[in-house]
Amino acid sequence: MNAAALPHNVSFLQRRPRNVHVATRLIIAVFWFSAIFSFASQAQDDRSMHWDALEVDARLDADGRLHVSELQRMVFNGAWNGGERRFSMFQGQQLDFAGLARVDEQGQSYPLTEGDLDAINEYRWTDPSTLRWRSRLPKDPPFHDATFTYRIDYVLSGILRFEDEHYVLDHDFAFADRPGIIKHFLLRLTLDPVWNPDELLPQEIREDELKPGESVVIQRTLQYAGANRPAAVSHEPLPDISEDLPVPVPIEVPYPTRIALAATMVAGAAILLLIFSRREARAGRFRALLPPDNIDPAWLDQHVYVHLPEVVGMLWDGHLGSTEVAAVLARMSQEGKLASHVEKAADGMSRTPSLHLELKVPRDHLSGYEAELINALFFDGGTTTNTDKIQAHYRNTGFNPVNKIAVAVKWDVQRVVGMSFDVSFNVIPFLLLFVAAVMMIPVNVRFGTDEDGLVSALTVFSLFFYAIFALFGVAHYRRSYASWFQSVAGLVAVAAVFAVPVLVLLLYDPFNNSLYLFIELVTLWLAAFGGMLYGARTHAGFKAMEQRWLMSSARAWFKAELKKSKPSLDDARYPYLVALGLGGDADHWVQTFGASGAAPFDRREDIGASPASSGNQPWSGGGGAFGGAGASGSWVAAANGIAASIPDPSTRSSSSSGSSSSSSGGSSRSSGGGGGGAW
Repeated sequence: MNAAALPHNVSFLQRRPRNVHVATRLIIAVFWFSAIFSFASQAQDDRSMHWDALEVDARLDADGRLHVSELQRMVFNGAWNGGERRFSMFQGQQLDFAGLARVDEQGQSYPLTEGDLDAINEYRWTDPSTLRWRSRLPKDPPFHDATFTYRIDYVLSGILRFEDEHYVLDHDFAFADRPGIIKHFLLRLTLDPVWNPDELLPQEIREDELKPGESVVIQRTLQYAGANRPAAVSHEPLPDISEDLPVPVPIEVPYPTRIALAATMVAGAAILLLIFSRREARAGRFRALLPPDNIDPAWLDQHVYVHLPEVVGMLWDGHLGSTEVAAVLARMSQEGKLASHVEKAADGMSRTPSLHLELKVPRDHLSGYEAELINALFFDGGTTTNTDKIQAHYRNTGFNPVNKIAVAVKWDVQRVVGMSFDVSFNVIPFLLLFVAAVMMIPVNVRFGTDEDGLVSALTVFSLFFYAIFALFGVAHYRRSYASWFQSVAGLVAVAAVFAVPVLVLLLYDPFNNSLYLFIELVTLWLAAFGGMLYGARTHAGFKAMEQRWLMSSARAWFKAELKKSKPSLDDARYPYLVALGLGGDADHWVQTFGASGAAPFDRREDIGASPASSGNQPWSGGGGAFGGAGASGSWVAAANGIAASIPDPSTRSSSSSGSSSSSSGGSSRSSGGGGGGAW
């Protein structure tokens, strides 16, 4: 039924158990507001409202109908649109809406008109139990202690219960579900003479400072003195509320519809992946690497060795980190500026081996970031340092060696790739999916079943874990360069973690869920998948991706050579292996071919002791302590350890928790009540 055209005579034939309904809404509300609306504006947070007065005039007629006139004096602060009244009805009860009017300070009434809430003083039934009216247009300034008085007239039928030849009035005249206090409450209740209460009713009932959750419930046993039974009261016996009430069976979603939704989900994912792949291909992704036969020393001299190792490392993965710092140390060792050896930890293999460095040239012979890095590592002005010494020195201040080389290395990379700009990316499909997913959650909360609420809450909760896995998938994709299948396989695998349970629910429907939930799950999954693809998109320009392709091709060639007993390498190129993340492959080569391909090394042997080490020496695994992973561990692992960031001391934080309490009045079976407030 169109809410705008809702008839004034509304019948409520069935109602879920209140405790289940409220609990479900509470669960959904927690996850919904925490996961989606954490970015709500400060203006929304500053809104408040209360009732200066609520005056209720009620009359119980001879047929058992309750004629109610509510005079609400509402005070708004903030960007509210207007007022709201929610009616709580139970099985067999009926609401006949008589009218809504605004009352000025002189007591003059101005009836509101039914409409689409586009104009002030329009009202609308947004659902069978919620009445809203507009007091402010979106373009108007927020309210500041703005007081409005409204009168709502309506008639309730079926509120009396027939028990043991008498009638029971159990009615809440003040709605408990509201955001603010009611400063002054007044009830004037009159009964037709045919009704004789077991206890006289006062002419007026007053309450002050009614807090949210508090009600005014009137309970009386009535004897009927009329000639015939009252027409507006059901005389059928009511079920015992202590027993399990039958819950309306939700309409089963037809299997073809669920198949269509599953197909839409798969097709939508395929379209998103196609859009993503085409964009990435334009950015320079998915280009097949050069065959190893096309790479020779001249090609390496032209495309790789023309750059410093640390620059090659950043050109390869677009990231500047400890690997590039280790490449700088390896290069300076090969150039004879440093000597190094690795010592295993005193407690065996419990931690990374310690790298010992010795400065072999005067400091004034160094310049640029080499000088900055050396001054930071050899902080005491001496010529020796090691991992333990550095970590102890910077433990209380923090230290990131990457910062010492970052500016210069990034500048060198910029000179190679030029000014890079992102390839254009059409964000509209992903934005539409996100909006659709956000809109479907409250729709399902409002119109779905209780089982939908539980599944929806679990779904939103699982998205947090999905997002964590997606971050790893995105990071791997953006740092790797491979074929289309190898690149997107990780992203698709991460998405499948969330897709499988959704498809199971669609195809088997074990909980007999509603169509609202299925549409919500499909849009949520597509939005999550699209968001992951959007986050994984390549930011680098085409020229940067061209260099990445060249370095990835060179890396593949190096990796293939390290599988041979006699690789076409020389020790002078070892820093490039470090920069390209192939130090472990060099270690493996020493373990596999060291005995036949080169003589074993003394793991404490100094390397870089003389500039001669920078010559084109036959491949021996890197030379000296560069080679292999012996008892004292890998030189690369030790170098990465000394190049790793030392974080600042963690600051302590304290948190305090408070307590809150709420109270409610009335009986869970009382008629009336409901909620009110603003929107």
